[in-house]
Amino acid sequence: DENDDDDENDNLSFTLAAGEDLTCYVGNQGQGSITIIKDVNPDDESEWFFDISGGPNSFSDQFSLFDNGSEVYEGVAAGLYTVSEEASDNYTTAYDCIANNESGVTSGLGTTANFEVEAGDNIVCTFTNRANPGSISGTKWEDVNGNGDPDEGDEGIFEWLIYLFTGGEEGGLGDQVGDPVSTDEEGNYTFENVTVGDYFICEELPEGWIQTYPQEGDETGNIEEPNLGPICWYAEITAG
Repeated sequence: DENDDDDENDNLSFTLAAGEDLTCYVGNQGQGSITIIKDVNPDDESEWFFDISGGPNSFSDQFSLFDNGSEVYEGVAAGLYTVSEEASDNYTTAYDCIANNESGVTSGLGTTANFEVEAGDNIVCTFTNRANPGSISGTKWEDVNGNGDPDEGDEGIFEWLIYLFTGGEEGGLGDQVGDPVSTDEEGNYTFENVTVGDYFICEELPEGWIQTYPQEGDETGNIEEPNLGPICWYAEITAG
């Protein structure tokens, strides 16, 4: 028997003598590819860490991705694989895996995707992380002596309207976010489920009142809007 190792097509050649029996065994392994894509919403510069493992050869690897990044594995053996992402309390994670540009492999909420690679499959798994909303809270008080500080004896003001606006162009107000909230008996207020972004917190300014805090020079937006105080607080909500 002869094995022609130089044949570019990996063909097996041999010489069979008269009356000789020969049995040939040919092995093949199905292969495909796996691509992992990272999508962060809204876009940010966070780094995400992954593990991938599986297949008949117990393949495993670790890697990291930034937003819109991808990692590609070519020539992976057909078999079952797991791709998992390090969890973050500040984001909600979902995955969607497709094969050969068609849906139906696997998808769901969570940080771990399990799927099967069959011969010729091109599996693409997208891990999407959406930043969890935050909250904005504060206190409205009556500044009895008008010094701009919450002194002993200054009490919170009940049922005072507080407004929330997105940050607009050139430091101005953008759109109003929902309805204004009313302060409680201690002057406290909270805006819940605020998505990531820039905001201004403004107060209603009824006739007969002046605003003593915040003042010019603080990190505020100098806003002139009907029925609102002249100065609004600036706040940035980040993931978590």
